[in-house]
Amino acid sequence: MQSSFTPGPWRATEKTITAPETEDRLGMECRLYGGNGSDNRATARLIAGAPEMLEALKAYEAWADKTICKDVELSGIRKQIRAAIARATGEQP
Repeated sequence: MQSSFTPGPWRATEKTITAPETEDRLGMECRLYGGNGSDNRATARLIAGAPEMLEALKAYEAWADKTICKDVELSGIRKQIRAAIARATGEQP
């Protein structure tokens, strides 16, 4: 069963990742503990960018299915993309 995540845009600060409140969801704030300031900022930026990265990967995979032979793996890149989407969405690759 696929669960839905809180849609972006998420914001990142040095120690927090904040997701916006929407009509059907409460906002969310996650705090980072440990690490140093630059590690925390980099981790927060990566997490905050996850919704946009997931949508970009899904869009690429949909485009590739239409324009590139489905059997072509492009040196494993499409397999990596499918695995990343599956991991992010809780599905099987």
